[in-house]
Amino acid sequence: MDAMPSLRARGGRPELWMLPDDAAEREVADGGAARIFNEHGELFVVVRAQRHSFVATRGS
Repeated sequence: MDAMPSLRARGGRPELWMLPDDAAEREVADGGAARIFNEHGELFVVVRAQRHSFVATRGS
């Protein structure tokens, strides 16, 4: 996150919002931890299992 000042300024732990059925399928509970990864790196997030998921952005 050093390369992304906007993320650093936001503070707090990153969250992943997903539908409860999807979380259950992956054996992750609301408030649990998840690892998101690819060939470029990894990110640990807190899972928010909510019936109403959404995408939010900051800025323009």
